[in-house]
Amino acid sequence: MNPTPRRNTIVSVLLRTVLVLCLATLWVNLAQAEAKNWKDLLPAQQQILQRFKTRWDTLPENQRESLLKGAEHWQAMTPQARAKAVERYQNWRKLPPEKRKHLRERFEKFMTLPPESREAIRDRYEWFQNLPEEKRKTLRKTWKEMSPEERQQYRERAKKRREQKAALARQKAQEEAAKAAQAKPPEPSEPLPSSD
Repeated sequence: MNPTPRRNTIVSVLLRTVLVLCLATLWVNLAQAEAKNWKDLLPAQQQILQRFKTRWDTLPENQRESLLKGAEHWQAMTPQARAKAVERYQNWRKLPPEKRKHLRERFEKFMTLPPESREAIRDRYEWFQNLPEEKRKTLRKTWKEMSPEERQQYRERAKKRREQKAALARQKAQEEAAKAAQAKPPEPSEPLPSSD
């Protein structure tokens, strides 16, 4: 067998792949370059970003890209989600500067946590939000009345409960996998001899 045709096929496929990747990169860069000037934005983007019109062309590129991503996200939102976002923004603007600074710092700290920890926090937040209003008020009041030591003890107990729950879930999954493996008959590695 002559290796040259096979080598030519591999080289051809590699060259086509590289060409496609280069063209895709060029397309993305051109799409980003088109958004550099205000006049190059789509009408829907201009409408959403109207408040930046006079200074758009002087904004740093990374800020323009961030604003464009935000505009795309806004366009994809439902009217209810938009209304909720406007309400949250208005509430944010009403906060005193020191409170906003504190919240930004907490968010930055949150973003440094491992993904599993962030997910656990989101789950707990969702759980809390789904509680009846009266129960949430009671929990908030109880939390505020706790001393820092009591809060720390509570956090440690809660962490221990979460770890135990995760360990039980892992154990249950392992047991179910073992049962499934036992219930499934093993496949023969060699054909069974015929009884002629």
